[in-house]
Amino acid sequence: MVFNGAFKIFYHFIKYFNSYHPYTKPNNHNKMKYNSFKDMPVWKKAIDLSVNIFHISDQLPRSEYYGLSYQIRRSSGSVHANIAEGFEGNKEADKRHFYILSLGSAFKTQSHLIYGQHVNYFTNDNIYQILEKMMN
Repeated sequence: MVFNGAFKIFYHFIKYFNSYHPYTKPNNHNKMKYNSFKDMPVWKKAIDLSVNIFHISDQLPRSEYYGLSYQIRRSSGSVHANIAEGFEGNKEADKRHFYILSLGSAFKTQSHLIYGQHVNYFTNDNIYQILEKMMN
């Protein structure tokens, strides 16, 4: 079944992402300050996600090079890229926009993983291993 332990871990990653996301907490007057986007724990987890997605998508059939492989790599790469772009934004509205885009890309990556599982490209174990690494 698609909604198994692996996707529960992805859900926890999204919750983890939200816990470090500066615009998801109500009354967030004491925002965490970082010198660089590279210091943000959520950016580090997003990089881990992207690297792990790169490796799992490298095992897809050649026929998926411009299909699922391309799409899942782009969506996972957008997670950390939008965090970085949001961090460097000058206006609060710009920061909020890019952080929300990064969260959307995380959900898009999850959707690609679900699709890959439905067409038997990814096993529960593949997905679980990727997401387990991100949670540690």
